[in-house]
Amino acid sequence: WGLFKEPFYPFLLFQFEINEIPLPASKEGKERKIPGGKLYAKVPHRREKGIGTVLKPGDIGIKYSNVVNADFAGLAKADIGEVRPCGNVIFNPMQFKEEQEA
Repeated sequence: WGLFKEPFYPFLLFQFEINEIPLPASKEGKERKIPGGKLYAKVPHRREKGIGTVLKPGDIGIKYSNVVNADFAGLAKADIGEVRPCGNVIFNPMQFKEEQEA
């Protein structure tokens, strides 16, 4: 999958720290929100001839963690987590002023 080809890895991983994000209420009137914490984004990319590296639409997820004792003495901890999908991300290139005038 690209360990020895261009690009060397098929995706980029991003991590964002966010505050709680309120969402519109459900049809039943139940409040909804994305809890504060870390968002993880997995964004595919590829190199296109004449353009360079292009980011493709990616997936975003929230990690739900449970820290547990990793040994009987309680000296070591393990973060057992699961990333649940909660949306997607698209990166749009920006044009800088000098590029717009050209």
